[in-house]
Amino acid sequence: MLDERKLQAIELLASGEYTKTEVAKIIGISRQGLYDWLKDREFVAKLDERLHEIKDQCQKEFYYRLPIAIEEYWKLAMTTNDSRTKEAALSKWIERALGRVTNQLIVTAETKQTYIDDNDIEQELEQTEE
Repeated sequence: MLDERKLQAIELLASGEYTKTEVAKIIGISRQGLYDWLKDREFVAKLDERLHEIKDQCQKEFYYRLPIAIEEYWKLAMTTNDSRTKEAALSKWIERALGRVTNQLIVTAETKQTYIDDNDIEQELEQTEE
């Protein structure tokens, strides 16, 4: 079971606002003490769990706001008087939907190199002369 200081350290570390040295100072332990906690499986598991919670929360917020951002982007593309801005916005929109269009074709071919013996050539020539 993690005590209050460890839980507070986890919150401070997960926030990303403080260095490990600052977290140790706020908690009232040495920097080495914090590094020792970071070797403890239970502490690391709880920190990892908290980081995943924060990531999930941010992802939900992002997806919640995505339709609003898309609508604003579309309005910008449709209402701008600058043709370059409109072209750039629509190009990005199309690339996002369909993938990037390239004007370069890259062809790769695998060739198998075979050695032709002089005797084989002579036999071919003799057969064509007949």
